[in-house]
Amino acid sequence: MSDLTNQLKIGMEMSEVEEILGPPSGRLGGGGISSLFGSGGGSRKAISSLIQQQYVIWRRPEGVYKLIFIADKLTNIYSTP
Repeated sequence: MSDLTNQLKIGMEMSEVEEILGPPSGRLGGGGISSLFGSGGGSRKAISSLIQQQYVIWRRPEGVYKLIFIADKLTNIYSTP
């Protein structure tokens, strides 16, 4: 595990992660996926959580970081170099 990986902690704000890793290389998710659900039924809480979820990637010299955020809080460290 790299020294940067050891600094990442679940619950960190996106801005804190960016201070460690720099600006992300890409992201997927967020409010744009709300259109997939339209006005149909389903759990509002589950849909709200999914709408706020973002998959964020950092491509750095030591390797690739793939992290998952909900409402700008780190919820899962999917993979690190």
